[in-house]
Amino acid sequence: MNLQKLFSSLALVFITLQMSGQQKFSAGGKVGLGLSSLPELNEASSIFHFAFGATAHYEFIPQILLGADLLFLTSGGDYAGTASIEDPADGSFTDEEYEGRINFTTISIPIYPQFSLGTEDFRYFVNGGIATNLNIFAYETRDYEDGNIKDQVKGIIEDYDKLSFSTIIGAGVKIKLSEGEYVQLDLRATLGMKDIYSTVNNYDPTSVSRNLYTLGATYFF
Repeated sequence: MNLQKLFSSLALVFITLQMSGQQKFSAGGKVGLGLSSLPELNEASSIFHFAFGATAHYEFIPQILLGADLLFLTSGGDYAGTASIEDPADGSFTDEEYEGRINFTTISIPIYPQFSLGTEDFRYFVNGGIATNLNIFAYETRDYEDGNIKDQVKGIIEDYDKLSFSTIIGAGVKIKLSEGEYVQLDLRATLGMKDIYSTVNNYDPTSVSRNLYTLGATYFF
């Protein structure tokens, strides 16, 4: 699907429903910061990831609503590996250890029911659902170190899956600022349901999934 058409269609839906005056519909902007990892890789460790975009909620009753986000996010993870490097002088090969990082740029569309308790001014909530992820770009960085000489190699990854799915689980609070204005703070785990990349990890084929843990803030108007 053309991403420009997707953004235009969702923006039109948000604006139309907001202008219609339906009290059960709310929309706003969302930002998030957290940790991302690729747990199947050797000596995997987390890196910071960032997300921003739009959120829409439709409330069926005060305790139950259906939510959808449209997010641009960065993600990935660090790992350690070993590669066979050719010596140009004599054509021999030696194993060299390196520190690697894989980065993804993604458009993510989570859809989730949300259940809450509390008053109109302050509510606690939990939610869970499925995120559809359009992975639009990926690259890998490897740092090789031989004595005091450090060599960095960057490469664009082309054989990753463009479409992936994740399970999302979250919880947080929603605070009323004024009539029609709210701020929502939440913690969300986004756990990969489908491998997004296959690589060779220390000479062994490895399928890689992606996990995200995000602290988010949403302003509803």
